[in-house]
Amino acid sequence: MGKDMIPILTKAAKESNGKTIDIVMEHELPGITEKMYEWWGQNMNETRLYKMWHPDHISFEVEKTGDPDVPFIAHPTEKLGKYGPSTMAFRGEPVSKFPFKPKYKNYGVGSHYAKNGTLLSYMYSEYEDGPNGLKLRSVHRWPAKTPQDLVDALIKHCTEEANNFPKFLPELYAKEGSKTTS
Repeated sequence: MGKDMIPILTKAAKESNGKTIDIVMEHELPGITEKMYEWWGQNMNETRLYKMWHPDHISFEVEKTGDPDVPFIAHPTEKLGKYGPSTMAFRGEPVSKFPFKPKYKNYGVGSHYAKNGTLLSYMYSEYEDGPNGLKLRSVHRWPAKTPQDLVDALIKHCTEEANNFPKFLPELYAKEGSKTTS
Protein backbone atom coordinates (compact mmCIF):
# COMPACT_ATOMS: atom_id res chain seq x y z
CA MET A 1 0.00 0.00 0.00
CA GLY A 2 1.28 3.44 -0.93
CA LYS A 3 1.17 6.83 0.71
CA ASP A 4 -2.19 8.58 0.88
CA MET A 5 -1.76 11.66 -1.32
CA ILE A 6 -4.43 13.68 0.52
CA PRO A 7 -2.25 14.61 3.55
CA ILE A 8 0.63 15.38 1.16
CA LEU A 9 -1.53 17.72 -0.96
CA THR A 10 -3.08 19.24 2.17
CA LYS A 11 0.41 20.03 3.52
CA ALA A 12 1.50 21.36 0.10
CA ALA A 13 -1.58 23.62 -0.05
CA LYS A 14 -0.79 25.05 3.39
CA GLU A 15 2.91 25.58 2.59
CA SER A 16 2.18 27.10 -0.84
CA ASN A 17 0.33 30.11 0.62
CA GLY A 18 -2.07 30.21 -2.33
CA LYS A 19 0.63 29.79 -4.99
CA THR A 20 -0.11 27.14 -7.59
CA ILE A 21 1.37 25.34 -10.57
CA ASP A 22 -0.51 24.41 -13.73
CA ILE A 23 0.05 20.89 -15.00
CA VAL A 24 -1.08 20.94 -18.64
CA MET A 25 -1.80 17.81 -20.67
CA GLU A 26 -3.01 17.60 -24.26
CA HIS A 27 -4.30 14.42 -25.86
CA GLU A 28 -5.85 13.31 -29.11
CA LEU A 29 -8.23 10.39 -28.63
CA PRO A 30 -8.78 8.41 -31.85
CA GLY A 31 -12.28 7.00 -32.22
CA ILE A 32 -13.71 9.18 -29.44
CA THR A 33 -16.30 11.89 -30.17
CA GLU A 34 -17.61 14.82 -28.14
CA LYS A 35 -20.89 12.97 -27.73
CA MET A 36 -19.17 9.87 -26.29
CA TYR A 37 -17.00 11.95 -23.97
CA GLU A 38 -19.95 13.95 -22.68
CA TRP A 39 -21.96 10.76 -22.13
CA TRP A 40 -19.03 9.35 -20.16
CA GLY A 41 -18.82 12.46 -17.98
CA GLN A 42 -22.52 12.31 -17.18
CA ASN A 43 -22.70 8.56 -16.56
CA MET A 44 -19.37 7.49 -15.10
CA ASN A 45 -20.87 7.49 -11.63
CA GLU A 46 -20.42 3.93 -10.49
CA THR A 47 -17.44 1.77 -9.63
CA ARG A 48 -18.05 -0.69 -12.49
CA LEU A 49 -17.56 2.07 -15.07
CA TYR A 50 -14.82 3.90 -13.18
CA LYS A 51 -12.67 0.75 -13.09
CA MET A 52 -12.89 0.43 -16.89
CA TRP A 53 -11.03 3.72 -17.22
CA HIS A 54 -7.82 2.75 -15.42
CA PRO A 55 -6.56 -0.33 -13.53
CA ASP A 56 -5.59 1.87 -10.55
CA HIS A 57 -9.18 3.04 -10.05
CA ILE A 58 -10.66 1.34 -7.00
CA SER A 59 -14.13 2.72 -6.33
CA PHE A 60 -16.48 5.57 -7.14
CA GLU A 61 -19.23 6.81 -4.82
CA VAL A 62 -21.63 9.70 -5.30
CA GLU A 63 -23.07 11.93 -2.60
CA LYS A 64 -26.19 13.94 -3.52
CA THR A 65 -26.09 17.42 -2.00
CA GLY A 66 -29.51 18.94 -2.63
CA ASP A 67 -27.72 22.04 -3.93
CA PRO A 68 -28.87 22.88 -7.50
CA ASP A 69 -25.49 24.50 -8.27
CA VAL A 70 -23.54 21.43 -7.11
CA PRO A 71 -26.06 18.55 -7.25
CA PHE A 72 -23.54 15.89 -6.30
CA ILE A 73 -20.04 15.35 -5.00
CA ALA A 74 -18.09 12.39 -6.35
CA HIS A 75 -15.73 10.41 -4.12
CA PRO A 76 -13.32 8.53 -6.38
CA THR A 77 -10.72 6.26 -4.80
CA GLU A 78 -7.61 5.61 -6.87
CA LYS A 79 -3.87 5.25 -6.86
CA LEU A 80 -1.38 7.50 -8.62
CA GLY A 81 1.77 5.43 -8.96
CA LYS A 82 3.18 4.85 -5.47
CA TYR A 83 0.52 7.14 -3.96
CA GLY A 84 -2.74 5.79 -2.65
CA PRO A 85 -5.21 4.48 -2.50
CA SER A 86 -6.63 7.92 -1.79
CA THR A 87 -10.18 9.26 -1.83
CA MET A 88 -10.95 12.86 -2.75
CA ALA A 89 -14.16 14.81 -2.94
CA PHE A 90 -14.64 16.03 -6.51
CA ARG A 91 -17.34 18.46 -7.54
CA GLY A 92 -18.26 20.35 -10.67
CA GLU A 93 -17.95 24.10 -10.54
CA PRO A 94 -19.62 26.86 -12.57
CA VAL A 95 -17.81 27.54 -15.86
CA SER A 96 -17.41 31.13 -14.66
CA LYS A 97 -14.50 29.76 -12.59
CA PHE A 98 -12.61 28.87 -15.80
CA PRO A 99 -9.59 31.18 -15.38
CA PHE A 100 -8.31 31.54 -18.94
CA LYS A 101 -9.55 31.72 -22.50
CA PRO A 102 -10.50 28.19 -23.57
CA LYS A 103 -8.64 26.66 -26.49
CA TYR A 104 -11.57 24.39 -27.42
CA LYS A 105 -15.29 25.03 -27.65
CA ASN A 106 -16.40 22.79 -24.74
CA TYR A 107 -15.00 23.28 -21.26
CA GLY A 108 -15.66 22.75 -17.60
CA VAL A 109 -14.22 23.14 -14.13
CA GLY A 110 -13.97 20.72 -11.25
CA SER A 111 -12.46 21.04 -7.78
CA HIS A 112 -10.90 18.46 -5.48
CA TYR A 113 -11.20 18.68 -1.71
CA ALA A 114 -9.87 16.75 1.25
CA LYS A 115 -12.48 15.27 3.60
CA ASN A 116 -11.81 18.15 6.01
CA GLY A 117 -12.85 20.67 3.33
CA THR A 118 -9.37 21.86 2.31
CA LEU A 119 -9.29 22.82 -1.37
CA LEU A 120 -6.54 20.72 -2.93
CA SER A 121 -6.77 21.47 -6.63
CA TYR A 122 -8.80 22.58 -9.60
CA MET A 123 -9.10 20.69 -12.84
CA TYR A 124 -9.97 22.56 -16.01
CA SER A 125 -10.97 20.39 -18.94
CA GLU A 126 -11.69 21.39 -22.52
CA TYR A 127 -12.36 19.38 -25.64
CA GLU A 128 -13.76 19.29 -29.16
CA ASP A 129 -13.96 16.92 -32.10
CA GLY A 130 -10.89 16.90 -34.32
CA PRO A 131 -10.04 15.22 -37.62
CA ASN A 132 -8.33 12.32 -35.82
CA GLY A 133 -10.61 12.03 -32.80
CA LEU A 134 -11.37 14.05 -29.71
CA LYS A 135 -8.89 16.80 -28.82
CA LEU A 136 -8.67 16.95 -25.03
CA ARG A 137 -6.78 19.45 -22.91
CA SER A 138 -6.69 19.33 -19.14
CA VAL A 139 -5.04 21.68 -16.71
CA HIS A 140 -4.61 20.55 -13.13
CA ARG A 141 -3.95 23.50 -10.84
CA TRP A 142 -2.11 22.07 -7.85
CA PRO A 143 -0.32 23.65 -4.86
CA ALA A 144 3.12 24.98 -5.84
CA LYS A 145 4.82 22.94 -3.10
CA THR A 146 3.47 19.60 -4.40
CA PRO A 147 6.35 17.07 -4.51
CA GLN A 148 7.61 16.58 -8.08
CA ASP A 149 7.21 12.80 -7.93
CA LEU A 150 3.50 13.26 -7.18
CA VAL A 151 3.17 15.67 -10.13
CA ASP A 152 4.94 13.09 -12.32
CA ALA A 153 2.58 10.37 -11.05
CA LEU A 154 -0.43 12.55 -11.96
CA ILE A 155 0.88 13.13 -15.49
CA LYS A 156 1.52 9.42 -16.01
CA HIS A 157 -1.90 8.45 -14.61
CA CYS A 158 -3.83 11.02 -16.68
CA THR A 159 -1.97 10.04 -19.84
CA GLU A 160 -2.85 6.40 -19.21
CA GLU A 161 -6.49 7.35 -18.61
CA ALA A 162 -6.60 9.28 -21.91
CA ASN A 163 -4.95 6.41 -23.78
CA ASN A 164 -7.48 3.97 -22.32
CA PHE A 165 -10.56 5.79 -23.67
CA PRO A 166 -10.24 4.39 -27.23
CA LYS A 167 -9.85 0.88 -25.79
CA PHE A 168 -13.24 0.78 -24.07
CA LEU A 169 -15.42 3.85 -24.61
CA PRO A 170 -16.60 3.30 -28.22
CA GLU A 171 -17.86 -0.21 -27.39
CA LEU A 172 -19.36 0.88 -24.06
CA TYR A 173 -21.08 3.85 -25.67
CA ALA A 174 -22.49 1.66 -28.46
CA LYS A 175 -23.90 -0.71 -25.84
CA GLU A 176 -25.06 1.74 -23.15
CA GLY A 177 -25.06 5.20 -24.76
CA SER A 178 -28.82 5.29 -25.18
CA LYS A 179 -29.20 4.64 -21.44
CA THR A 180 -28.17 6.92 -18.61
CA THR A 181 -27.09 5.96 -15.13
CA SER A 182 -27.28 9.47 -13.65
